[in-house]
This record gives sequence, C-alpha cells and structure tokens, in this order.
Amino acid sequence: MTGADGAVHKLCKKYGGPGFEPITNLYLDIDEYARLSGLPGARTMKQRYSLAVGSLDIYQRPSPGLAIFEIEFPNETAAADFVPPAFVGREITGDPLYAGAALAFAAEHNRRDCRAEIIYHLVTASELRAQLSANSYLPVRLAQDGFVHCAGSESMTLAVARDYFTSCAEDVMMLRIATAHLTSRVLFEAPAPIAGGGREHLAGGQLFPHVYGPIDRAAISGVAVLGKAGHFRWPQAFESEIEPILARHGVATPFRAPHLE
Repeated sequence: MTGADGAVHKLCKKYGGPGFEPITNLYLDIDEYARLSGLPGARTMKQRYSLAVGSLDIYQRPSPGLAIFEIEFPNETAAADFVPPAFVGREITGDPLYAGAALAFAAEHNRRDCRAEIIYHLVTASELRAQLSANSYLPVRLAQDGFVHCAGSESMTLAVARDYFTSCAEDVMMLRIATAHLTSRVLFEAPAPIAGGGREHLAGGQLFPHVYGPIDRAAISGVAVLGKAGHFRWPQAFESEIEPILARHGVATPFRAPHLE
C-alpha cells in the first residue's frame, strides 16, 4: 500500500465465517514483500480512500470503477447496530463473487484476455428492431448500466432467459456475438442482477461478459429465436441476416424487458 506516509507492505489473512470474519495483518519489510510478490498468483488493483467512517475502495482491476465500501467492527454487536452511509448500495458481505480471491481471479482472467470468442445477448424482437441501426445495435439499458449484459455459454444464456424473460409474451431473440469484431471493450465481471429477476443464473458463481459500448453489426455473427413465455430452447442453427428473421417474428407493439446478465 502506498499512502501519504510512503509505502507499507502487509500480508492480510481473512479467516472467513458467517457475517463476522477475523482478520490478521502481518507487516512485512521490503525483502519479505519482494519474496512473496514474486510468487505466482492473481492480483487486483485498487485505490483506497479513508473516510470518517470506514473506507472506500475504487478498483482499477478487474472492473474499472467498481466501488466497495468496507468497515471493520470490534464485535458482532457493533456490526449489527451499524447504519451505513446513504451512498452505500446493496450489502455484499458473504457474497463469494466479491471475495478478494474472486475479484483477483477475475482480474487475471481479463488481464490474459481469456474471454470467450463467442458471447450471447438476449433481447425482445421489438426492442431489437427499434435499437438496430446500419452500423450497430444500441440496447436501451446501455445508457442506464454503462455496459451491455451478455452471457458466455449455452447454459448461462438459458438460465438468464428463464430468470428475466419468462413472462415475456413476444419472441425473445438471441444475438451471437464474435468478440474479435467488437470495437467496444469486453470485461468478464461479477453479475449485475436487474431488479425483479430470478437467481438461477447466479447459482454457479460465474463471471459474465459485459460489453462497454455499442454492439457492432459486424460483430453479430448470427441471430436466432430462443422462444417466448418461458418456453426456451437452444436453436439448432443461427441465421446470418437480422432483418428477415425480425420480419417473420417481430411484433408491432414495442415491449421493454430486462436484458441479459
């Protein structure tokens, strides 16, 4: 750690546990730090800000801009009585996706560019028609979330469909996206659940591909109908042209639904 008083090296051990987690810190000299830092492993990078109460970590890796508020308590009673500041969002204590090891492995995954060559995105037919241009597809939630929700596998995609699109009465379309042809950045990150959805897609603790910008038309290598009203099946084949399949399966009334995690 580097602060106003210079660099401080320490080895922190968190022992885990439900809610209350003991922590031990060992302070290292420069030689001890050099030996340990040379070992193979996954790393995160963050800037820590000390607040009047607690601290705020802003990550550079794995998810630039990820902000986590953290506070340590002397006992469980103090923890139970604590009222977090107004800027704090949902509680992630005990969430394995935000454990230090999970964030470090996510950073390593993205550092090595181990992303999938193909990812998938779900959208209703009416929204795809409305948001598609000659050069790109611009999902409605991109402005709200800052990225496009995608999935990296068949099982993950179907789980998200069941969690978010079961009540959708119109056809749910699936875009097959070749990441090599995207001009926007892709990061594999912890899921960002949308309110009102199910939790099946969260059960495996997997990372989700998030596209930080528009989806280039050139990157859409195929489109298919996944189904509707909860009757979802993986397609036997993808079509290369979007407009013909929209003409066959589109609806006249726009319908807005949550996008893929």
